[in-house]
Amino acid sequence: MWLLMMWGCAVVGSGTDTGPTATCEPATVSVAEDALEGLDTCDQLGEAYYAEELALRACTTHADCGQLSERGSCGCTNAAVLACTADPGRLYALADALELDCDGWLPSTSCECRDERGFLCSEGVCVWNVVDR
Repeated sequence: MWLLMMWGCAVVGSGTDTGPTATCEPATVSVAEDALEGLDTCDQLGEAYYAEELALRACTTHADCGQLSERGSCGCTNAAVLACTADPGRLYALADALELDCDGWLPSTSCECRDERGFLCSEGVCVWNVVDR
């Protein structure tokens, strides 16, 4: 068992290749007043939301991952895994605008929580390390 502190994340590992379990300090959430400027249609808001989410999920190592998005899903393993250093403020503002004005843009999930073993950086994107049944 090992413990590594990096960029506000505590990463616990077991020495196996299943990926670490990371937990991040609560994110600093800031939203610029112009976060939604120029986004006048649901298509524009939706495209901006998914581009922002992908940018916030960028990683190079497993230790980069561990912050969970509080918008766009029903929680647990359906929540997007963000990088520990990500500021999700604009993402949340986009999600709130989509929920208020644009039906069908945010993903609908079954809300079934799958078994997991923490988070992984897979092909440069933070994801859940889901256990196959």
